[in-house]
Amino acid sequence: MTAAPRALAIRQYKRTRIKRAHVTRRLIIFAITMVSLVTAVLLGLDYLFRPNVLIVDRLVIKGSFTYLSPMALQPKIEAELGRNFFTIDLEEIKRIVDSETWVERSMIRREWPNTLAVELVESVPIMRWKSGGWLTRDGRIVELPNFENSDAITVYGPQRQNMQIMLRTYEWSEELEALGLQLISLDVSDWRSWRLVVSEDKLEKRARIEVALGTINLEQRFERFLLAYRKGLLAPGGGAVFVDARYPDGLAIAGVQSFDRPPPG
Repeated sequence: MTAAPRALAIRQYKRTRIKRAHVTRRLIIFAITMVSLVTAVLLGLDYLFRPNVLIVDRLVIKGSFTYLSPMALQPKIEAELGRNFFTIDLEEIKRIVDSETWVERSMIRREWPNTLAVELVESVPIMRWKSGGWLTRDGRIVELPNFENSDAITVYGPQRQNMQIMLRTYEWSEELEALGLQLISLDVSDWRSWRLVVSEDKLEKRARIEVALGTINLEQRFERFLLAYRKGLLAPGGGAVFVDARYPDGLAIAGVQSFDRPPPG
């Protein structure tokens, strides 16, 4: 090899070594930087998740309440406070809150840096369920020993049908009220036979109309009963009227004192 090519080869070799050294240096710097960054993150997380730092020690309960007492619920929630902001058990707190009878639903969240916020929606009892319970707006059946509402409709039936019973009670009570009648109770037997107790005067328990609708064609049978009332065929007159609407095309009526009462409205 002549002197010129040898010199060129030496220069190229040196350039290659320099480039490799630069790449190696950059890789080392990058690795050191990444190790330092990961170490800093781990140290930061270790600090943030320590039980004795970032303590949640403030409780805020939000909502509009008529029957629910936040003061009674507060001690149960505060027992879960005093924990780290990131490790406090929100699911356990929600379980505690939702177990309260008067809580329909809740939302639990952290608020930086030390607050636990609890938003509550109060249960609304709308119908009396059998003799001791209450059917709430969201379809739950609950025991409310200290609650009373003398105007509430009483409903009976299998628990698995509570939502269907509630919806029909709403629908039928509105139609009855349009005729000046009040739905006193609705009863669904275990074999799914429906029966109503209706009154023109809710305070007078004897002046009532009992309606048997059976198990099928409930809407048609209910409308047949309403038609009979509009035509003035049902007159409690201080006693009880029994209407059997389970016939294919008509009604059987017992206890009517007079058929000459003018139709309502």
